[in-house]
Amino acid sequence: MNLVLDYLRELQAHNQRDWFEANRTRYEESLKAVRQLTANIAGLMLQHDAIEPNPHIFRLNRDVRFSKDKSPYKTNFGVAFRRNDDHLRGGYYLHIVPGGSFLGGGFWQPNPEDLKHLRQQIALDSAPLRLAITSVAFRQYWGQLDGNPLKSYPKGFNKDHKDIDLLRMRRYVVTHQVSDQEVIDPSFAGHVDVGFKLLRPFFDAMSQYLVTNLNGEKIV
Repeated sequence: MNLVLDYLRELQAHNQRDWFEANRTRYEESLKAVRQLTANIAGLMLQHDAIEPNPHIFRLNRDVRFSKDKSPYKTNFGVAFRRNDDHLRGGYYLHIVPGGSFLGGGFWQPNPEDLKHLRQQIALDSAPLRLAITSVAFRQYWGQLDGNPLKSYPKGFNKDHKDIDLLRMRRYVVTHQVSDQEVIDPSFAGHVDVGFKLLRPFFDAMSQYLVTNLNGEKIV
């Protein structure tokens, strides 16, 4: 992965179409390396989770139509590992950029219906989620949830509810920073897999909320 980080560093300094085209071979070599890493991670994950067999690698091309930043290319590789079952919710993400790579996972932008349902379920019984996100292993690796919370509290819920910290959240995601040295290590795919595996109790709790009604009956 050294060549990937080296390429991205230079792309950061020369984010123009002429430079990109002159270095297209390096881009293709970097993309090939990312694809191989992605395939290695997916192979490990498929042993313990139902994910789509071909994870999505985001294009470097940027849509600049409505952006003040007219740089034509992203300067990172992003990979989404999507779960392949309606009963299994949550998504995994890998972000590769020099000096700022990270793993991520969770529920980034729940639609209004799902968010309301999650809040109702959490208000009814937060124990499964609390247990998952306060475990020692989860906390040591992933830290705390990033919820981008409301400044007040959601409509229809008591501001003094014992779980108001969770109910105020507008998303339920976590991130884990990884160093450049970790990215270039031959065992990086295994490291990613270990981190993603630690998300399963969190995903299982949230999935249970999303696929059942308030009476605990399956709705999916």
